[in-house]
Amino acid sequence: MADERSQPPWSQPSPIAKGYDWPSLLARNGDELFDHYFCLPRTTMWRSTTP
Repeated sequence: MADERSQPPWSQPSPIAKGYDWPSLLARNGDELFDHYFCLPRTTMWRSTTP
């Protein structure tokens, strides 16, 4: 949903850090996807939304 909200007509900033977003997941599969997404601390995926 974050990816959809970052596209027109909403064009909102994504709360997901670049590199952990939907396109980065689609570019991987198998063990590479598991290592990229599931083995990282969850806090590194979220981009700070506070100024």
